[in-house]
Amino acid sequence: SPQFPNLQPSGVSCDPTCIAGNEININFGVDNFDSGGYSAGPFYIYFYLSTNSTINSSDVLIGSYYQSSGLSDGSGMCTSCDFQIPAGTATGNYYIGYIVDGRDDVLETNETDNATTNNASIYITN
Repeated sequence: SPQFPNLQPSGVSCDPTCIAGNEININFGVDNFDSGGYSAGPFYIYFYLSTNSTINSSDVLIGSYYQSSGLSDGSGMCTSCDFQIPAGTATGNYYIGYIVDGRDDVLETNETDNATTNNASIYITN
């Protein structure tokens, strides 16, 4: 059977509070494990603001990151980016999460393990 890379989120963290309209720094990582020796080509990571801990493309998109070098088998990457919380976001608790390979540019052995969120909600004020 064909083998492909398997991109997986390795964790996300950010400040516990933010003011709507301001930027928030998000630390995140991606691993290419369980891929049988196959490298992943370039891919996008999409970041979302959600009212629950299940991140999907119907949540509020706050930004993207392009991993232009892809990832070799067994490797990972960690970095951080600043993204703006949309002005007018209602005061309350939210989750920040991301979807690896959000455009499905990389054919993977498992396409269902690409999303993650921070374990604790963040508080956004207006």
